Formats: sequence, structure tokens, C-alpha cells
Amino acid sequence: GVASRYGISIDADNVTLDLNGFALIGVTNARSGIVVLNTSTNICVRNGAVQGWGDAGLYMGSGNGCLYEALRVSANGEEGLRAGPGSVVKACSAIGNTGTGIYANSGCIVAECTMRYNGLYGFACSAGTLVNDCTSINNKRDGFHGSTAASFKRCLARENGDDGFYA
Repeated sequence: GVASRYGISIDADNVTLDLNGFALIGVTNARSGIVVLNTSTNICVRNGAVQGWGDAGLYMGSGNGCLYEALRVSANGEEGLRAGPGSVVKACSAIGNTGTGIYANSGCIVAECTMRYNGLYGFACSAGTLVNDCTSINNKRDGFHGSTAASFKRCLARENGDDGFYA
């Protein structure tokens, strides 16, 4: 990473970024590790680690209908991963981020993910988000924090600072 800059910015539809098991590592005062600059659709980011960025590890809130898979996001200055509406987050972990581990926008599906030691919520979910088979342990606030019509199935919350589940 470079101070005051993003690691990777995406400004197109139909992009796949496969980290091939490598890590994208930030430096002091760097911005987000991976970011969607404008409203984009059908983006896939997979298979690697994003750690130590000054802002979010992945700030993908403008991406619609995207896939995030097999990612390890840790020690970022804000959220680990912010997913845009209608996205799928699968088999990811967020550990030790200053903010929320994963923030899932409306209509997302989150499955088989683990959150630990994040500074706010393990999972924060907007309206209509479905969270399945996930674990949230030792986060500073709620393990799972859901909004209207958020659904949690076969999930485990343990030793979080506030509620295990709040919806």
C-alpha cells in the first residue's frame, strides 16, 4: 500500500479479482485496500487476505450483486468488508478490524463466515439480509446486528460485548 491511496480501485462491471492466496497489505495512512468507485455490478473478489489498511479492508458498498469469497480481512482501520446490495459473502473471516467485521447491505446473503475481535459488531446487516452458518465471537458490540427482515440461521454468537443477536 501507499499512504493516502487505495490499494486497488474497481470502476467497471464484470470484474474478477483473484488474489491467488496472496495478501494485500496496507501501510500507515493508506485508504481502503479494495474499493468500488462507482456503481458497478457483477464483481467478484476472492482467495486472499486484505490487512492493515487505514479505512476499510474492502469498501464495496457501491457494488451491486457481487461475490466475495474465501477472504481474510484483518486489522483494518474501519470495517473489514462492506458489501453492496444483493451481494454474496461466503467463507470469509474478519479479525481485529477497528469497525464492524462485515457490513452486509440490503438483500445480501452471508454464509460460512467467522468474525472475531472486531471493534464494533461482528456482522451488521441491512434489510432483507440472510446470514447462514456463521460465527461471531469476542466482538466489542453485538455479534449479529440486524435490521428489518434480517434472518440468522444456524449461527453462533459467543462472548460479544453487547448482545449475541440483535434484530
